[in-house]
Amino acid sequence: MMYRVATVIFALFVLGGVAFAGDCRRTGSVCVDSTPCKTVSGQQVCLSQFGLSCWEYEDTYTCIKPNAVNYCQPFIDAQPACWQTGSQCSQMDTLLNTGCMKYTQTWRCNDPSMPTPSNTIRLDDTYTLVSSNYDTSQCQSPSGNPNCSLAESKCVQTTPDSPLPPGIDPAQVAPDGCYRKQETYACLTGRTDTSECDGYASNPNCTLQSSRCDPADMVNGQCTFETKTYRCMSQPPKTSTVTDCSGQLFCQDGKCFDKGYENDPDFARSMALLETAREAGAYGTETEIFKGYDSRCRVKLGGLANCCKKSGAGAGMSNAHMASYALKAGKLFGSPYMYDAMFASDIPGLVDIAIDAWSATGWTSTTSFYGLTFSFGPGGLQFVGFDPYSFALQVAMLMLQEMMSCEQSEQILALRRGQNLCVEVGSYCSEKLPGGICIEKTKSYCCYNSRLARIINEQGRAQIGKGWGDPKSPDCSGFSPEQFSSIDFSRIDLSEFMSEVMANIRMPDVGPMREQVGSTVQQKVQNYYQR
Repeated sequence: MMYRVATVIFALFVLGGVAFAGDCRRTGSVCVDSTPCKTVSGQQVCLSQFGLSCWEYEDTYTCIKPNAVNYCQPFIDAQPACWQTGSQCSQMDTLLNTGCMKYTQTWRCNDPSMPTPSNTIRLDDTYTLVSSNYDTSQCQSPSGNPNCSLAESKCVQTTPDSPLPPGIDPAQVAPDGCYRKQETYACLTGRTDTSECDGYASNPNCTLQSSRCDPADMVNGQCTFETKTYRCMSQPPKTSTVTDCSGQLFCQDGKCFDKGYENDPDFARSMALLETAREAGAYGTETEIFKGYDSRCRVKLGGLANCCKKSGAGAGMSNAHMASYALKAGKLFGSPYMYDAMFASDIPGLVDIAIDAWSATGWTSTTSFYGLTFSFGPGGLQFVGFDPYSFALQVAMLMLQEMMSCEQSEQILALRRGQNLCVEVGSYCSEKLPGGICIEKTKSYCCYNSRLARIINEQGRAQIGKGWGDPKSPDCSGFSPEQFSSIDFSRIDLSEFMSEVMANIRMPDVGPMREQVGSTVQQKVQNYYQR
C-alpha cells in the first residue's frame, strides 16, 4: 500500500531552474518575499527592474512515497504455510498516472481444504497484529537440549500485561484464557552414581543376572534409575583337610579302649540353632518372633544425591563391642551377635532385653556410649536411658561426609546395610513432577537386629508363603508362633551365620596354660617339702 505525502521545497529565482523527481508534482506556489527593492553586493536592486513581483516562492509538491508499507509482509514471511489467493487494485494514481496506488490481497493459511473460519478478519490500511503464540525464547536452552524433557506446563497469568486494543477479542489473543505459561523441564545432570553396584561389579564371585529400567524412569530415551541384579557366592569354594581320630585304641595290660571319636561337622550349625532359640526367646513376644524394622532411604535421580549407600562403620555398634564396657563390671551385655544399639532409635527399650544382668559384685559407675546410658553397680548392669542427640552425634561421626545431607534415619540404615542386617523390599517413586517424570526414588528395607534374624526371615518367609508387602508399605512383621513352628530349619542355609560363629571362636593359648600348669606343680612340690 502506498501513501501520498506533502513535501515543501524552497527555491530562489536567482538559482535558476530546479529539477524534480518524476514521482512528484507541484500542487501550489506562494510568494513569501515581495520586498520591492534590496541591496545586493552593494547595489540596490528592485523587482520592477526585472518585471518581477516576488523574490522568493514556497512551492508545494505531492509525491509518491518510495517506501510503501506492505501490511501483507507477515503472510509473505509465513510462506509456504500461508499463500496468496487473490489480489486486486483498490486505488489508482489519478495525479501522476503511475498506475495502481493500493492493492487488496487475500491470503490463506493452514489447510486449504478447510472452509474459511468464521472468525476471519480482513485487514485494513492499519491494524493491530494479534497472535496467540507464546514467546518461548527463554525456554530455548532446555527445549533444544536432548538431555531435557518437558515435565510440566502450567498457566501463571490469566490477564494481559496491558489492555487489548479496541475491537480485539481476548479469545483471539488467548484462546485458552492464558497469557503467560511456565514450563518446567527435567534434565539429566550428566553425573552417574554407581556406588551401590560397584562392589558387586568388581567382585569376581558375583555375576550380573539382569538389568532393568522402568519406562517411567526414562528421560528422552536415557535411563535415570537402573536396577541391576547380581548373583554372588557367599564364600569362594575351598578344600579343608581334617584328621579323623576315630578307631584309635589305647591298650594297657591287655585291655583296650576306643579313645577315638567321629568329627562333629555340625558344631557351628548347632551353635546357630542355639542362638536362634535364644534370640527367639529373648526378643520374641507371644504374637511375634524375629520382628523387623521398616527402614527407608532416598535417591535423587540424575546423580544429584544418593542416601542409600552402605557404610561398614556400624560394626562398632554391635553388642560384642558394647560388651567390652559391660564386662569391666563383670556383667554380660547380651549376645555378641546382636546389634541392639543400632536399633535404639526405633525402640530404646530393646537394649533392656539385651542385658542379661546377674548378681555379681562390681564397681559402681555410670557410662554412656551411642547415646545409651548404663549404670554398673552391685545390682548388675542397668539401662538408664537413651539420648537421641548423643546418638545422632555418634552416628554422624561414623558416616562419610557425603551422607551428611541425608536424614538420620537414612544414615542409620547405611550402617545397618553395611552389616548385612537388611532385606530390600523394593523401590517406588516418592516425588515426581506433574508431567509424570520421577525425580526421587525411595527404597524400602526390612532390617533386623541380628544377621541370624535376617537369614531366617529371608528363607523362612519363602517356606511358609509370607511376603514382604509393597515397597510403599513393607511388611516387616515377625513370625507368629504357629508360623515359626512350621519352618523347616533343616532347609535353611545358615552358612553365613556359621562363618560368623566360627570367626568368634578363640582357641586358648597353650603357652600360658603350660606355664600355669608348671607353676602349679612346682608350688605343690614346694609346699610338700616345706611341710
